[in-house]
Amino acid sequence: MAERFLICVVLALLASCASEAKRGEADLAQLLDWYPGRYSSGTLELRIVRIYAPLIGDFAFYQQESAADDPGRIVMQRVVAFERVKASIVQTTWSLAEPARWRNAYSDPDVFKGLQSQDFAPMPGCELVWSMKEGRFTGVGSQRTCRSTSSATGGTVYLNLHAELTPEELTLADQSVDVAGRVVQGGGVERFRRL
Repeated sequence: MAERFLICVVLALLASCASEAKRGEADLAQLLDWYPGRYSSGTLELRIVRIYAPLIGDFAFYQQESAADDPGRIVMQRVVAFERVKASIVQTTWSLAEPARWRNAYSDPDVFKGLQSQDFAPMPGCELVWSMKEGRFTGVGSQRTCRSTSSATGGTVYLNLHAELTPEELTLADQSVDVAGRVVQGGGVERFRRL
């Protein structure tokens, strides 16, 4: 009798794991479908395209943010990649060496086929863990692990990152705090509507 019970428990656990894996794969597929596009916040325009960058990951995207009234004024360029890690979807972020080389690469993503290891650098500690709940994805970063140099003070700052994604909107929030925990810059939320 105990043997039958144990077999039932093991089968139930295996079925549960298979169900979790299928849901995780479906969530990743949904995120990859919603993420790319052209977005506007009114003051900024954000373009996200899928790229072929096997050195970075199977599911890599190029992001370029520019002023809405001056597309030549680029505010940010980077590459992000998504992967499933156990039951979570993890986004890693990569900075690009020679940003001018990748300028407007959203219009020709094939340029990334020539990407070499010296062309990018990981931003360790800046990972976002994404989850799906109530029709929206939420990406949350670990506080005090993503470090950068402040353009305002020149000192080390920690970036607190948060994102939300729906089929119509991508919301990005970041806040820079110094080593004492004081807000240096950011703290704002940028809501980008899909165009």
